[in-house]
Amino acid sequence: MIKTSKKIFFCLIFLTSFLLWQNVEAATYYIDYETGDDSRTALQAQSKDTPWKTAPGMVSDLETVTAWSDLGNNQWQGTTASNYPSLVLFDDAVGTEVGASEVVSEFAYDGVGKTLTVYSIGDPSVTYSPNGIRVGYGDGEHYINYNHAAGDKFIFKGGVTWPYTRLPLIIQNSGATAGNPDIYIGGQLENPAWGSGYPIFNGEAPSGQRSDGSGGRTGISAYDKSNITISGIKIYHNGFGQRGISLGDIGSGGIDIGNMWMETQSVNAIDFSAGDGDKFWLHDSHFVDNVHTLFSREAQSTSIFTDVRIYNNIIEGLNSGTFKGVSHPDGIQLQGYGTANTFKNLKIYNNQFRGVWDIGGQAMLNLAGYDNAEIYNNLFTIEKIPDSGETWQVVVSAGYSEGWHSNGIKIYDNTMEYSYINTATTNAKYCIFVGSNQGIVEIKNNIFSGCLFGINSASKVNLSFTNGTVAPVANSYIHGDTSGATARFNSVRLASGSWLGGDAAGTMVLDIVTGVWQNGENILKEDDTVHAQSSSLAVIDTIIDSDYNIFNASEHPFTSLNPYDHFDTVGSLGATCLTEFMGSDSGWDCHSNKANPIINTAPSGTYGSGDYSLQSDSPAINAGTNLGVSYAADILGNVRSGTWDVGAYEYTGAADVVAPSAPSRLSVS
Repeated sequence: MIKTSKKIFFCLIFLTSFLLWQNVEAATYYIDYETGDDSRTALQAQSKDTPWKTAPGMVSDLETVTAWSDLGNNQWQGTTASNYPSLVLFDDAVGTEVGASEVVSEFAYDGVGKTLTVYSIGDPSVTYSPNGIRVGYGDGEHYINYNHAAGDKFIFKGGVTWPYTRLPLIIQNSGATAGNPDIYIGGQLENPAWGSGYPIFNGEAPSGQRSDGSGGRTGISAYDKSNITISGIKIYHNGFGQRGISLGDIGSGGIDIGNMWMETQSVNAIDFSAGDGDKFWLHDSHFVDNVHTLFSREAQSTSIFTDVRIYNNIIEGLNSGTFKGVSHPDGIQLQGYGTANTFKNLKIYNNQFRGVWDIGGQAMLNLAGYDNAEIYNNLFTIEKIPDSGETWQVVVSAGYSEGWHSNGIKIYDNTMEYSYINTATTNAKYCIFVGSNQGIVEIKNNIFSGCLFGINSASKVNLSFTNGTVAPVANSYIHGDTSGATARFNSVRLASGSWLGGDAAGTMVLDIVTGVWQNGENILKEDDTVHAQSSSLAVIDTIIDSDYNIFNASEHPFTSLNPYDHFDTVGSLGATCLTEFMGSDSGWDCHSNKANPIINTAPSGTYGSGDYSLQSDSPAINAGTNLGVSYAADILGNVRSGTWDVGAYEYTGAADVVAPSAPSRLSVS
């Protein structure tokens, strides 16, 4: 008898040790909302046959609270079994935690006493039926024997839907460094596949709640986490006040998001704060009905993000119209902090910005506060706009105001093609807008077609001064007494002294500059009286290097306007070229051309109806320049060789979708 007891005792020790040991190392867990059960152990969940219903961090056990005590003043209190709930449901409607108010959907929670106070006109166990008031938890404590290990993998069965009552998935742990991240992935991507189609995280915001912030749930949140991979999940109808994926500050090791379908109808499909991370990759995903596909606006001057890559995505824009007047859509908006140049080594390539964009917006790509940005091999097009008279302002914006300083951007081999035109809309005012303080901006091998203006530069000239006695008036004209240079005064940055004291010193910000300002000459008002004295040569804050581009506006209905005008002469490199359509001596585009690029198929008003590759007689063929091996493959992976073509597509000699026009003015002798 004693021997038997000892055997049982040692068996129990062994079993306990095994259960603890089995989760020390990273493991793979299967999640299936239809057949899963969260009461299963972590070991059981490592089999497809016995999956969990939800993943750790999702809302798991739903506990119905039935015993209520009347506290008076329409306040009722019940006791819960566990820690702070992730959500409180009132007959399957998500409650709001706002404190003492006499609204039935509001609650307060005391984590010490584990008491839930709700505000109800009667006994909640009677008022709410059939499900009553339920609480759900997402802290991971309800998963038996589960302990996180860096490198854990969670596979969500393809084709299965998780409702909003189980969302968000709150990722509570970071993965490991050195290529061993935590992975959250759709089973359809596994080999062999587990399920068919995307697993769906359904925020369930009804159409009436997608614009006022009152409905839906965020799909995934992972604040201040790193070494995370999210792949192959459809995140759906989260609602205006929610997010598809919300990341907060990304730590060292970064985030990789790919192979997603995101149809969030929210302000941000994905948002993050830059933090001090070293990786954010977004790739091979499809985005529909989002105000911003990706949004980050950094407010900390110390934040530096060293590796942002956005590639191989399709971004369809916004076609619901529910956000009109609430928020302007940018396809992607990344704005660093002032002079900090938050985003270093930013690469945006091989993406398609296309589809239905039916609301007045600012930019498809809105960037500021970057250091060494590369924008190449992208298709930017509007395939349909309703006859609303609304205007898309910009396709690509590089710094929209003086406060956002950047340092160098390359815009190479992109196609901006607006063949779909209606009579009420100018489609896009500028293909490219370049703000002040953006460093050297290279714009080469691009097609600009159908924009009202190809390139608009808001670059300025900075003229340092001393001995200032009279402040210039905004928009007044000044000139140099020695050089004869002229300019329009824009603003002033005063560094020391005062105008009244006659010792003002700082920088005058100028535009519409002619001539070359000299060091030491007097800066004169229009009446030749002295403003101040220049203390150094004028410096251009944004230098444009634009060449080998195709400008086309043959399809644009506003023929009285000049779609080829670059609009600003400040910041030029090289000789004066193409002044016949540039409007002035810009010094840009010595090898550029004014022509119809002749694409294969113009869009007909539906997504994917246009083919923007080149026909055999396109003037864009062999009209570009070799920009180096880093850019040698086009948007489809075709290798550019010899003299490069202009635009995102290299002509490969394939048969034309539409035969080119027959030659004319031929004779035989």
